[in-house]
Amino acid sequence: MKSESIINAENDYLSKVNKIFSYALLAHIPVCIAFALTFDSGVWFALLGSLAICSLPVGMRYTSTNHKLTAIAHGVSLMFFSGFLIHLSKGMIETHFHIFVSIACLILYANPLVVLSATLTIAVHHIAFYFLLPQSVFNYEASFGIVLIHAVYVVVQTVPCMWVAKKFGDYVIRQGVTLA
Repeated sequence: MKSESIINAENDYLSKVNKIFSYALLAHIPVCIAFALTFDSGVWFALLGSLAICSLPVGMRYTSTNHKLTAIAHGVSLMFFSGFLIHLSKGMIETHFHIFVSIACLILYANPLVVLSATLTIAVHHIAFYFLLPQSVFNYEASFGIVLIHAVYVVVQTVPCMWVAKKFGDYVIRQGVTLA
């Protein structure tokens, strides 16, 4: 059982990081619009899709007292933005880098579960969209083997990111309890 000081330290930290990631998600709105203009993929679609992706985690930041669940919602939504940007760019391979940068940024949550939930989200996205709307994932005729190669790279990145998030989380809690 966690002590009250540990729970308070976790909640204080997560509240701050949720605020940062809410702003980061909102900053994706003009980026998505720019992608839509660049790739002729629909400005209104980009705007409405971006607002939809932001709505749950940003809303939870203001209404939920469960900071861990809000953190997971932010991580999942960040992967939704990865998939959305890939779609808006009509499968441009370079846009896939957003996934790797985002997973690394999620270490700031100091919670391996946030990293894992984001990874599972993008894995399901790539598999589902490969079969449902393949041109949304790749800008060339890729085989399912290519999807698996992408998955291997994401898993290889995710494992150390989860480890670093766990170690960072331990540090954040010790520091928060010490300062309390």
